[in-house]
Amino acid sequence: MSSKTLTENDLCPTCKTLKKKTFGIIQCNGCKCKFCLHHIVTHKQEIVQNLNPILANFAKVKQELLDSQDPSDKISNDEQDILFQIDQWEEQMFKKIKETADRARECFNTLKNQSMNDMKHKFQMINEELNSRINNDNLLEPDVYCLKNKVEQLKLEIDQLLLTSKTNNIRINIKQSDQIDWTTMVRVYKNVQLCFDQLKMTQIKSISYTKKVSGMASSENVLLYSEGNEKLCLVDRTGTQKQTAIEWKYGSIKDICWSSILNQFIIITTKQVFTVEITTMTINIISQLKPLDNHEFGTCDCSENKLLLAYREDGSPLDQYRINDWQLEKRWPLFTLNDYVKCIRFMNDKQVALVIVKYGRSHDGYTLNVQNLFQIRDRLTMNIIRTHEDFKVINLICLSHNRYLTLQRDSLLIIDENGDIKRNVTYGKQIKYAVVVGKDCLVIKTDNDHTLEFYELSS
Repeated sequence: MSSKTLTENDLCPTCKTLKKKTFGIIQCNGCKCKFCLHHIVTHKQEIVQNLNPILANFAKVKQELLDSQDPSDKISNDEQDILFQIDQWEEQMFKKIKETADRARECFNTLKNQSMNDMKHKFQMINEELNSRINNDNLLEPDVYCLKNKVEQLKLEIDQLLLTSKTNNIRINIKQSDQIDWTTMVRVYKNVQLCFDQLKMTQIKSISYTKKVSGMASSENVLLYSEGNEKLCLVDRTGTQKQTAIEWKYGSIKDICWSSILNQFIIITTKQVFTVEITTMTINIISQLKPLDNHEFGTCDCSENKLLLAYREDGSPLDQYRINDWQLEKRWPLFTLNDYVKCIRFMNDKQVALVIVKYGRSHDGYTLNVQNLFQIRDRLTMNIIRTHEDFKVINLICLSHNRYLTLQRDSLLIIDENGDIKRNVTYGKQIKYAVVVGKDCLVIKTDNDHTLEFYELSS
């Protein structure tokens, strides 16, 4: 009977590190190594020791979970706002239901009294005719016959009215209200929370156009873009057309943003501001908004009732308008004669992000240096919170409170609020522009400006 020849690989790995030649006799089912009698015990002890910090971390996570479920925790301002909106919706629905019920009661009373009022009116007419003929002493036989017929006819109508009044001849139809699906009238749901530092992209659709695509912006559900600066198109997150494209005849589009207050898109050209109503695809010119000193508009963004407008002119100010009445609220002289805002985006309710183009001369006095600055400013005061220099990007998309998507040639960059790159996704094509529809749909315009590619984002 042959026996296996023991080799160097059959030595106990622990003994081997100690430069001892002891063969392993017991195999670990995990790492598949064979240990000697002594070191199989220490190996098991090492496994237990490696498990201890995991157990400690798990206990910490458990405590954090229990703490987060503590009923004594205060509701955050955002959560309180959601509850307030639910209460407000409830109050508005009660008001509308009461108004509808009041109108129905008024209609009922009108129908109920209408016939009796008609009888009273006829009675009054006959009464006036009788009195007139008696007082004027011009009553003839035909008049008596006619009045007799009128009185008998009135009596028949009154008898019929009294008969029908004993039975209900008024009906109510509430079938339409029974068809209302109250479960869909108001919905509470969680926002999609993506880990942008581990972003994955799955292509949904690619659409090619005969003319150049320019100007893009999105809401939670739809994308608006211009094709050839000749028409406006509206599609959903899968690229499916939502409305018939409409003619655009107002020139080159500089920027587009979505207003949740108006439920409309805001479009700027060099000299004018427009709104686009998405259900009817109606374009309205906002005549109150005019550029300062014949400057040219360059970029815009809005949040709640505020619209920020920046000019593509060196040293020009930053304007803030109220959306509900389009009145100028503030004009900030923030920039020098060598600066202008290339892109502006609201970050949250406290901060705004800007990409600023800065010009300067080199030491020889002849070479012109162009530099992009990434700035975070206070939303109320416009004071600089932080600046990141040499920011070489195309545009800026806010993904969350502290993550941004920027474009750099053929790459998508995820950056934090300091301008530090957290993720670099090589796209393989020259990227010209991109927007995010909702929270998890990315639409990219490629280098030829004739193609839109739709991607689902996940992490």
